Amino acid sequence: MPRNPKNEKAEAVRFVSSATLATMMGTTRGTVQSWIESGCPVVSRPSGPGQSFTLDLAEVVRWRLERATAEAEARAIEAVKREIEGGQWADDGGETEEQAKTRRARADANIAEMKEAEFAGSVIPIAVAETMISKEYATMRQKLENLGNTLAARTAQITDPAKVKATADKLVREALSALVGKLPDA
Repeated sequence: MPRNPKNEKAEAVRFVSSATLATMMGTTRGTVQSWIESGCPVVSRPSGPGQSFTLDLAEVVRWRLERATAEAEARAIEAVKREIEGGQWADDGGETEEQAKTRRARADANIAEMKEAEFAGSVIPIAVAETMISKEYATMRQKLENLGNTLAARTAQITDPAKVKATADKLVREALSALVGKLPDA
């Protein structure tokens, strides 16, 4: 069965090297390596010197969110344990009605804060982030794929290497602006 070209473009944007992932996530390659050592899912491992890990951007984002959620949950559990250590427990070893109400109120408040943060734009659903990233990288990829033709057309009559370089640099900045907005002129 022939492959769908749209799927191939999506895969090209979705599957990235560790260096590209570091750039996309605003971190360092060392941090990405640390994530991999901590269990971050990888598509493929380096096959030799000079090679890089290949990672699935969506899976990495999902993994990072799951870890952050688990860490936040663990911190919340520890905080609750510290708060109730000196509290009164029901005779059966469970929590008292007052403790249950307090716990429920905290949970409701946490849910309300998460919804408020999403509404305010402080956080966004994973699906929205994936769509945004895919669109940005598709735009950047298209610009980079056309870079050679565009550069050739714009520099055909230029004999000064510095002007050719300046034109190439400008085209690269334009392509990268799909990711980070407007870049300053050099």
